[in-house]
Amino acid sequence: MKTFTRLLAITLSVLIFQALQAQDIFLTVSGEFHSESASIDSILVENISNNTSILFDSLPPGLQDYNINLTRQAFWGATGIRHSIAGKPFQPVVNFPGLLRLAYRGKRQVPLDITVYNLLGEKLYAIQRKQLLPNTTVSLHLGLSGIFLVRFISPYGELAFKMLGSGIAVKKGIRAEFSGGNYLSPGLKNTKELQNGGFNFDLGDSLRVTAYKKGCYSESEAFKIEGSLAVHFFFREGLPPVADFTADITSGKPPLTVTFTNLSYNDPLFWHWDF
Repeated sequence: MKTFTRLLAITLSVLIFQALQAQDIFLTVSGEFHSESASIDSILVENISNNTSILFDSLPPGLQDYNINLTRQAFWGATGIRHSIAGKPFQPVVNFPGLLRLAYRGKRQVPLDITVYNLLGEKLYAIQRKQLLPNTTVSLHLGLSGIFLVRFISPYGELAFKMLGSGIAVKKGIRAEFSGGNYLSPGLKNTKELQNGGFNFDLGDSLRVTAYKKGCYSESEAFKIEGSLAVHFFFREGLPPVADFTADITSGKPPLTVTFTNLSYNDPLFWHWDF
């Protein structure tokens, strides 16, 4: 009986371990500065157990929560899940309620598949093998209420976004527009995934997470990975920037040539010389 009980316990442990391995492991990272929610410039996740790391840089501004799918090494946020096609010619331009705009800046014609799903995984809209010419901008309009998943698949890889629909849109339903022209991004950036030796982990490994915010610092957080979890950082201001200079000549008759030497440090954003 004891042997059977022991075997049953081992079997259950193995099944639980396999179930955890099969599911996606999400790491939700948030920040706080002066008791208010703060966006984060970059997130570094290190596996202390096997010395691998992954850096999420150039994060979209204005977000308080960043959800990282460690299993797939993907990033969730305002732009949604993003499969790594860093350096490829697709650029997200805007992702507002009811509008998602994606710019293609490639130099050759490529086929593009677009699919829209609801949160139940039901396919609501699809375009297959739409031929994109160079310098084409895709505008997807969602005149529906709710949250949706939008997938773009091309020879360069896959981009997918969480998108908020707009139930008050003049035109209900879903439609896509394709146009030329150069759209400038208002600040939405791609998420870069830079891997040193490839990031991987096993359940039970020790991870260390560090979040960075310009001009601030925060302690790193270390923990064992046993499932999805959240990490909250409290940012404190770093060393204050200092703007200073010297001049080799400070008085004399005009015209006067003065040579200035910049003595600023700690990266001041700007300074103004007022005489």
